[in-house]
Amino acid sequence: MSNYLNLAEASEIKGCSERHIRRLIANCKLEAITDDTGKYIIPVSSLPENLQRKYYRKLSACGERERGKPPRPLCTYSDAEREQIALWNKIIKQWRLFHDMSDDKKGLDEMFVDNIKRQHPELEISLTTLYRKYKAYKEKNYDELIEKRGGWNKGRIKTPQHIIDAFLWFYLNDRQPTVSQCYRAVHEWTQKFHPGDISIIPSERSLRRQALALPEAIITLCRKGEKALKDQHCPYTERLYDDLEANDVWVGDNHTFDFITEGEHGKRHRLYLTAFIDVKSGVIVGFNITENPSSYSTLLALRDGILKYGLPKIIYVDNGSEFTTHDIGGRGHRRRKNWNKDDQPPTILEMLGIEVRFAQVCNAKAKPIERTFGTLKNQISRQFKSFCGGNVTERPESLKATLKRGEIPTDAEIRQVISTLINGSFNMDAYGGKERRYHGMSRIEVWNASIKNTQFRKAAAEDLSLLLARVSRYQKIGRKGVYATFSGVNLWYTRDELWQHQGTEVYVRYDPADATSVRVYSRDGNKYMFDCYLDSATMIDYIAKNPEDIEEAERVKSLVLKQIKDYKKGLTDGLTSEQKIDMLALECERAVRNLENYNVKHPDKFTPVMSDKVKREMPIVAEITEIDWTAINKNAKIRLGKD
Repeated sequence: MSNYLNLAEASEIKGCSERHIRRLIANCKLEAITDDTGKYIIPVSSLPENLQRKYYRKLSACGERERGKPPRPLCTYSDAEREQIALWNKIIKQWRLFHDMSDDKKGLDEMFVDNIKRQHPELEISLTTLYRKYKAYKEKNYDELIEKRGGWNKGRIKTPQHIIDAFLWFYLNDRQPTVSQCYRAVHEWTQKFHPGDISIIPSERSLRRQALALPEAIITLCRKGEKALKDQHCPYTERLYDDLEANDVWVGDNHTFDFITEGEHGKRHRLYLTAFIDVKSGVIVGFNITENPSSYSTLLALRDGILKYGLPKIIYVDNGSEFTTHDIGGRGHRRRKNWNKDDQPPTILEMLGIEVRFAQVCNAKAKPIERTFGTLKNQISRQFKSFCGGNVTERPESLKATLKRGEIPTDAEIRQVISTLINGSFNMDAYGGKERRYHGMSRIEVWNASIKNTQFRKAAAEDLSLLLARVSRYQKIGRKGVYATFSGVNLWYTRDELWQHQGTEVYVRYDPADATSVRVYSRDGNKYMFDCYLDSATMIDYIAKNPEDIEEAERVKSLVLKQIKDYKKGLTDGLTSEQKIDMLALECERAVRNLENYNVKHPDKFTPVMSDKVKREMPIVAEITEIDWTAINKNAKIRLGKD
């Protein structure tokens, strides 16, 4: 084991702790293997040259390398090692000829080293290395002429393709195993399928180079999935704002305030902001503060924006349930069959003449409102004493004392303050968009300048209340009349002579803030029929002008995605279906083999543990403090005359 170091020896040579050595091994910054006992041992050849020299100097100082000992015979080296020795002998002889040709020895030596690097790129050579090899050459110390770090034979020993395929099979896995785990799995795999190749398995560092040689897109696809591949490596569509005007597109979403407030009955919680921003100007056009995001909060925020800024042409939202409610914008990208199985009544946005577009699932970065919420967090949320941050690392140390002193704003105070800060601060701040013509203007000034270039649509408050009424699904008038859903509870409504219309398919519209009545509309023609009343006795360049441009962008993305997937298909084709074994199965087989050596042995000497009953009934036995079966058996043989 003279060519290997244990953890203690390696830490002494490097001048650090054993814990640091373990960390280097775990992070694959230091090569190591395990011995028969499962402990780490580190090849001396894997250490940097300065540490290798330090190690061998220490051996010499300790007498482990005897001075004056005759050199190791050349015949005891392998063919590959003799090839290295011959190469260095040749290089040193050439160097000595050049060395004596000029008075500028150092300059000439540097030129010689540069020339050798071009002739032998596989060698790691420097002036220090050359001088060290020359010293070994004079002493005929062949051990020092051998390149122990492996660079001399780079590319000459070819790793079998089936070993590389096995490593890639384990490494290109969405469970994202480490290279060290895959390296151990390759050993187990080779032991199972190619036991004769155990000795030629490359080092962990070599297999790591195999992984790093793969295109990043392939690694991302196999280890992180298609979503990460699209986000990081596929072409993306860039939206242009030049042809966009104010109220063309509003983007809506919910944001959790990063500060604590006090609600009814002293309950402490975090409020939510439902907001819509105008994409052109960045103005927050409408918002609502709520305890829980819901479709009702969405309608209140939309109503707030329409009353002040008019109606947008398009709203862009994600696939949250507060936006994909059937009567607001439809079901979005939801795939459950029964959601879109039948025709649905016209949605609120359809009645308002607003087109709704849904973001691609798991693609929140496409919504500019996320950046707006980040600005609100830094400009507004951090100003409150009860700021708690979005995670533990952002939480101020003073928060605990603040909560203990009760310096917490109430919900009512927050609603007033937030309304003032959004309209008087955020919307009045400088425009931060891409269009240079608006630089130096505030967000609201950009909206005022842009709205002149588009058709402004406006709705009166009384008409808007009717237009924003919730819409039920289609239902048949039954024995109890019609129903509307409030907070998950069905409330029933009826009127005189409603029995005449039983079985008629209708839908109802209602105000969530007023549960006293609903308006009934026929399915045929969406015509208003009558009002029904609560039966209290029984019951509470976001706009693409040319569709072909979008199709072309999607085609390019699909083409790149297909090429990457085609590349991936052949990476592990060298393995048979039997060889594509799971890492867990290999680990289980190794554990089963280890069970053959699993044995628990008890010593002959032991201390008996006796109950109180035994001590009372057999006081002599109770005085026994230790039993030695070896001594008992020996005495028995003596008594029987067998010893």
